[in-house]
Amino acid sequence: MKKYLNKPSKFTNLPVVEVKNESYKVENGWEAICARLNKEISALGEKKKLVVIETYQGVIHEELISNLKAGLKCDRFIQASEYMLPEEEIKKLVFPDVTNDRIFSFLTRLTIDTFFDPEKVKAIQSEIADTKEGIIIIYGSGASLLRPEAPSTGELVPNNQRFIRVY
Repeated sequence: MKKYLNKPSKFTNLPVVEVKNESYKVENGWEAICARLNKEISALGEKKKLVVIETYQGVIHEELISNLKAGLKCDRFIQASEYMLPEEEIKKLVFPDVTNDRIFSFLTRLTIDTFFDPEKVKAIQSEIADTKEGIIIIYGSGASLLRPEAPSTGELVPNNQRFIRVY
């Protein structure tokens, strides 16, 4: 048998990166996570505080929603999923991209905003824009699209806005 390495491999299947900067401290447990988020939100000086929690596929929404609602101080908790198109419409949209061909297929040409009902989105953006004070949390996949000043694809987030991404 041919040997490819003349020395021991440095590969590790359980890598760890230690972050020593206190401003990037990770919180453990829902009580600590919510306490940290409440502290960061209260530090924002504005009367109206808009917090966007953008999630990705695979997130256990039930656990997150129940714990965030229980631990965060907010006046309104908006779930992005309520502003999406009905499931049947989404199935029609993605049907042209559905294939069993492993070689010439692709995931989809659609972007996330395609899955949202434009009228519902416009209505909630208007409601949020008209709100003068309080803490509003927008949660879920595509949550950032519901902000009144939602950027177009690829646009950077302004410095005065905070986003939380959940993986």
